[in-house]
Amino acid sequence: MNLINKKLCRGISILILLTLYMGLYFEATALDEMAVGEFHELEGGYSITVAEADVESGKAVFLLLKED
Repeated sequence: MNLINKKLCRGISILILLTLYMGLYFEATALDEMAVGEFHELEGGYSITVAEADVESGKAVFLLLKED
């Protein structure tokens, strides 16, 4: 019985994290354009910025920050 409770709690935790991630993802994709080093405020005290970008390879590094 204890094993079932652990698996259920783990599943619920993963579902909550995925829901939070998808919400932040959809909010970030609503932004039209982002420049390197420019911060954009998101809901829930989060902000996102592009740390570095390589136009030729199409790769970018994003930083997601949470205000304390």
